[in-house]
Parts: sequence; C-alpha cells; structure tokens
Amino acid sequence: MNSLFAVIFMINLTVPITGNVENTLLNNVIVNQIEIPNADVVGRHGDIVPAEAKMMLETNKNITLVDVRTDAEYENEHITGSMNIPLVALETQISTIVPDKNSIIIVYCAGGSRSKIAVKALSDMGYKNVLDLVGGISNWPFNTEKAIK
Repeated sequence: MNSLFAVIFMINLTVPITGNVENTLLNNVIVNQIEIPNADVVGRHGDIVPAEAKMMLETNKNITLVDVRTDAEYENEHITGSMNIPLVALETQISTIVPDKNSIIIVYCAGGSRSKIAVKALSDMGYKNVLDLVGGISNWPFNTEKAIK
C-alpha cells in the first residue's frame, strides 16, 4: 500500500523526485503528488532525493536516518534526527541499533560516495529497505544541526 503526499512549490522549481509524480495547477501553485512507499513495502534499494526523504522522515517515525561520515564531520553538522555510525563501524554497530532487517534505513554522507558503500554493505547484510540520500548532506536543502562555534 502506498501513501499519497502533496508537495507545494511556491516558485517554479525543477526538483528530481523518484516515484510516481503527477503535477497539477492549483490556484497558480504547482502541486506535485508523490507516491511514497510506507513501511509495508519490502525490498526497496536505491537512491532517494532530499524532498522525498524529508517527507518520509516526517510521516514515518520508524525510519532510521544514518550518517556514515566520521564523528568529527557529524559533530560539525548533521541532519536533524540522524544518528552517526561511521562507515568503518557500520557492520559491527547496525544490528544493535536496527535489528529488524525489514526496517527502512536512509543513509547519507558528505556527497554520496561513502553512503553508496553503506547501501551495498547493508544490502549484503540482509537489510531489505536501504536508501541512499542523493548528494549527501551537501545536497540537503533543509535545516541541519551545526556545531556552536
């Protein structure tokens, strides 16, 4: 079963979105209706764009958002609600934090290289719903938590 969400853009933006998209004009505002898989959907691996990830995180509190960068990178800035499991520790720590291999996990890094490795490692470990945040934190247009300097 899929859930249907609406994203409203006040200006004309070109945003790549995965999933089924239907654009409609409503009071001079473009409304994108996006089908987002919920936790009942098993077996999704691949990329997820920031807008879709944000909507999923806001509507499903059972999603685990994992930052696979170093501790220092995470402390400097991270996406709100994420947990830090550096890539070098992922295989030894993830099963304690996410024991259910059907759980949805979204991974990110700085730009996408380490998270691609993480998606492969998690898939190889038997995790069935692993998504890679396209472009990492550098492509995340929403609020983040930054270190106070």
